[in-house]
Amino acid sequence: MDLTFSTPLKGNLVLCSDYRDAALHRSPGLYKFVWVRRGCLWLEVDHIPMELRVGMLLPLTPLHTLDVTRAEGEYLILAFDSNFYCIFGHDGEVSCSGLLFNGSSEVLRLELSEMRTAALQRVVDDLRAEYGVVDGLREEMLRSKTGMLMRIAELAGIEGMIEL
Repeated sequence: MDLTFSTPLKGNLVLCSDYRDAALHRSPGLYKFVWVRRGCLWLEVDHIPMELRVGMLLPLTPLHTLDVTRAEGEYLILAFDSNFYCIFGHDGEVSCSGLLFNGSSEVLRLELSEMRTAALQRVVDDLRAEYGVVDGLREEMLRSKTGMLMRIAELAGIEGMIEL
């Protein structure tokens, strides 16, 4: 387990490098981002096999079932529930409700550019750093970094659509 955070209002944020981590399975209703940092990841989303390669990001809703069947390399999963970060309440900031989570019946696989990959790595580093700071701003800073991650994913999705 890399990071787990719960708010007084029972919001949850999890950042981990192994999907088998129990915190992900104990918390129903999590939105998830799966990011392959190195190598390849084979998984099933709603019982449909798929392969993710290095630099790919997969946004999933709480309605999706996820099973990691094989991993060769390194991946991260950022998961949160709507009590931690409400995508509908923050949609004006990140505009992700339609594009990332509810815009298609297909699972959206995003290929990150080098620039987006570097930006995503900075956000993950910032999340880890903020997690280590125990003060009154910790929750809001973690929430802000989660929003930044979604904004990067949204931009990657828009860039992908432009290339089509």
